[in-house]
Amino acid sequence: MDNPDLSNLLPYVTVTAPDRQVQRVQLSEATYTIGRLPGMNSICLLDEEGVISRIHHCVLERKPEGWWLTDKSTNGTTVKREGQSVQLADQPGRKLLIASEDIIRIHTWQIEFVDPAKTRPAKLQLMRAASAVGGRSGHQWVFNINEQKLYKVVAGMRQEMSLRPLVRVCLNYMVNKNREMKQPTLCGREELIGVVWKEGEAGHDEGLNGLARDIRKTLGQTKESFQWLETVTGAGYILRIDHEGSLEKF
Repeated sequence: MDNPDLSNLLPYVTVTAPDRQVQRVQLSEATYTIGRLPGMNSICLLDEEGVISRIHHCVLERKPEGWWLTDKSTNGTTVKREGQSVQLADQPGRKLLIASEDIIRIHTWQIEFVDPAKTRPAKLQLMRAASAVGGRSGHQWVFNINEQKLYKVVAGMRQEMSLRPLVRVCLNYMVNKNREMKQPTLCGREELIGVVWKEGEAGHDEGLNGLARDIRKTLGQTKESFQWLETVTGAGYILRIDHEGSLEKF
């Protein structure tokens, strides 16, 4: 049986130079490095000003959950999504799970990531969303993306909850993933460890378990209560709380 044409199945990037010349690069490998020096990077961005790093300004890497962009530069990498921009230097681990049609800006170059036939995760048999059980539990939880704050809502009245920094980072990431997928979505253990702790650090498996315990304690979750944070054994966690606000850190 002949191999089908993969041109409409594989993700790709369109690389636009400062003189507006466009190159299309199909992403058939697992890792692509982006930098200034020819022969030292998968994608070369010529730059006489020397603003772009010579070797590995940033790295585009395929993982089970999608494509990650990691900034390794001195002068930074920007991603634009739906009219909003974010500096990767401001993200945990200086990296971001990118989405189709994201625009990557590196100095005067522009790279658009396109994934025309992304593998969609199978829909899980989810429990009802947290907001749907607010009446049964007597309250609900809302994470405000703009404020980076968690609120307990009872009879329309809000109470801000105290969060330690790593818990805040973890909640922010999980809420934004739910927002992107438009439903409570599994966040893998390695994925969360990579987001919460700096790249290259080790020994955080137990730390993630501790974060999960802290989140459950904050939410007042017990084995008998609604499972606001569900453990998927051997895989990761699903967060089932509401969110509000626009996407500032994604």
